[in-house]
Amino acid sequence: MRVVFTPANDFGVVDHVISPLDGSTPSVDIPLRVVPNGDDGSEVMLTLFQQTGMTDDQYAADAVLVLAVTVCGCRPEAPVDAVPLCDHDAHLEPTRCVTADDVPY
Repeated sequence: MRVVFTPANDFGVVDHVISPLDGSTPSVDIPLRVVPNGDDGSEVMLTLFQQTGMTDDQYAADAVLVLAVTVCGCRPEAPVDAVPLCDHDAHLEPTRCVTADDVPY
């Protein structure tokens, strides 16, 4: 996969487009914002859209994968519907793996 980010800016906009390396479609636009939170922190907000033609189950699996990578820092090697997604010992905060139970529906 190829990831292309928006140019560096002072507004906290880190939107990016993910596309297959072979240039095929579909490419996926991912809005991402970083907002200051107090004197020494930031809040990161990522919007995950359900893509055209994607079933609810595919969307849920995609959401679990995004949570695993962004929240706990996992790099799951198992299929995205596996629970738990990984068994890594060294996670970013929080110190547990994200599972399908973490998807809010």
